[in-house]
Amino acid sequence: MHVRPNPTQGITSDEYAPLLHQMATKPDNLDISPPRIEAGSPLPTLQSDGQGHYLVPYQAVVDLYLNNTDVDEHPFHLHGYSFWIIATSNYPQAEYLYYDNYVLRDVVSVPGSGWAKVRFVANNPGAWLFHCHIDWHMSAGMALAFIVSPQQLLTEGYTVPKNQKKLCQALQEFNAENATNN
Repeated sequence: MHVRPNPTQGITSDEYAPLLHQMATKPDNLDISPPRIEAGSPLPTLQSDGQGHYLVPYQAVVDLYLNNTDVDEHPFHLHGYSFWIIATSNYPQAEYLYYDNYVLRDVVSVPGSGWAKVRFVANNPGAWLFHCHIDWHMSAGMALAFIVSPQQLLTEGYTVPKNQKKLCQALQEFNAENATNN
């Protein structure tokens, strides 16, 4: 097992490919720009605020490369979607052997000192949490949110209920005290 040698291959900047322990940290050099395909880049980049929130266009095909620099395994779960497990460092040949029949799940176990590649189609507008299923890891900041098709949500008149806003406020207060201060 090993960490994928170049997790950002085809991505214009490594700030769009956080390591697991960096998901909730704020890069100093983040250039927030609209989602687009950059000249010379075969992969689209996603807009991020540098605090673990990623704007995803509707129907985008999103490949996630999860590098784990920790020796322990991390089970990652995506709310609102199922995703295809393309390959892991334990079974990298799966990407080519099963290209027409990948395993569909909502949790992937990222091997210790290894990596996983998963894919989902962003066809469910909303804000969806992607996090480690080990509770204290998530509380420490090992989580991010995909905000899928925010314009569609606004057009359809989506509003955040008051009880959800209270929860957000409570989480912000809690997170001010957590290990990553995010």
